[in-house]
Amino acid sequence: MAVLTEPMLEHMVDIGVAATGDETVQLPGIRLVDHLGSILFVAASQNNGYGYYGRDSIGLGRQLLGAGGRCLDLCCSTGCQTAVLAATAESVVSVEIDASLAPLFELNMCLNGVRSRVEPRWSDVREVEFDEPFDVVAVNAPMMPTFGVFDLPWLVDGGVDGAGLLKGILGRVPLAANGRLMATSMIPGNAAELQIDWLRELAADRGWSVTVMPTDHEPLNADSAFVKASMVRLLGAPTDTAEVPDDLLDAWAKAAIDRLYFSLIHITADCDDSTFRIVSTELPGERYSL
Repeated sequence: MAVLTEPMLEHMVDIGVAATGDETVQLPGIRLVDHLGSILFVAASQNNGYGYYGRDSIGLGRQLLGAGGRCLDLCCSTGCQTAVLAATAESVVSVEIDASLAPLFELNMCLNGVRSRVEPRWSDVREVEFDEPFDVVAVNAPMMPTFGVFDLPWLVDGGVDGAGLLKGILGRVPLAANGRLMATSMIPGNAAELQIDWLRELAADRGWSVTVMPTDHEPLNADSAFVKASMVRLLGAPTDTAEVPDDLLDAWAKAAIDRLYFSLIHITADCDDSTFRIVSTELPGERYSL
């Protein structure tokens, strides 16, 4: 592959993301993708932890194309959204708590020729300080509602309503006048509604116009492949023996939650006529994606 020049390959071996054998190159745990015009190293398929990259990453990236001004990428991972933003923006501040991703992040920024416009901060997004407002903000922090029964570090324990981390982020991010914020989120709910009153209240308090776009959904029950995969990853149990704890299922039942909506959230700041809109909960079929 032309992208893997000899100096780059040597660098990747040095930082531990590539290994060479007899006329072979192995990239354990990572892959190379074309993300909306940017060439990036991300996690291997089905890896929901280190360097995650999935359909929601693509959906979020599409909302960021052509961004200008001062931008912010929160939970930036290996920098797929940072690269999209930096292609057209004046500057991008990128925040990620997992500093082990720094070598791949730096490689991706250099590979796409945008490093000079990017300021990485390896810190907790709930604690990092921002001195000026941003014109465009991207947030990719999917969470699962665990009600404190489990700590799911790879998804982040979303607490009772599945939005613990996202609440903490949106409540303190400074948006410029008419600034835009795009976020992905797992929102619990049922066939009739999404449990997202916290965002409705925050939007009213801050004068935001919000559109929530459910793009996919997964059941939350004992037979859910998504939930079982979470238990497998957490407990290290074989897939065929993974069991969903009764207290977790009981908590979801008491809260009338039976599914997760994977959603894109679009926020515009300082609107004269603030609105809150959920596009639809009636997603066709068992699975649906934009």
